[in-house]
Amino acid sequence: MQRRQRERLAFLIVLACVFALAALNAASFPARARIFPQFVSTVGFLLALVEIRRTRNAARRGEPDEGPTLARQLRLGAPYLLWIVAYYVAIAIIGFLPASAVLVFLFLHRVGRLSWRRALLAPVPLIIGLAVLGQSMGVVWPQGAVPAWVAERAAETGR
Repeated sequence: MQRRQRERLAFLIVLACVFALAALNAASFPARARIFPQFVSTVGFLLALVEIRRTRNAARRGEPDEGPTLARQLRLGAPYLLWIVAYYVAIAIIGFLPASAVLVFLFLHRVGRLSWRRALLAPVPLIIGLAVLGQSMGVVWPQGAVPAWVAERAAETGR
């Protein structure tokens, strides 16, 4: 087995584990809220297993892996990984809905190169959809540290 194939196989195994953990985590969601995450994570897990099998079969047949190296793949994917990390940090600080609006706007403006006006309008249907979805399924979106702190201070002062 070539180095690239070993790297690819290791990545696929990690990916399959992430999807499996996501499916297990979604089991703790309310009944209607768990359907979509469990479906997506199960499909992702199964596709990762298929790709693991394909990679192993190709290695057994001695087929060369002509794809980019792991280092190149990481360099290409790093900016998007940073966007995801920034999204999680923003959720922790300002909450799910505001973080979604801000990060979608920034991503579309910076990466998608949309004009300010279009980038400002794009999150509106997203936030409306997420709010309706949350209400209809009884999902409480993460609030974030700043809104929780503001709510605590308002409760302490009696406002």
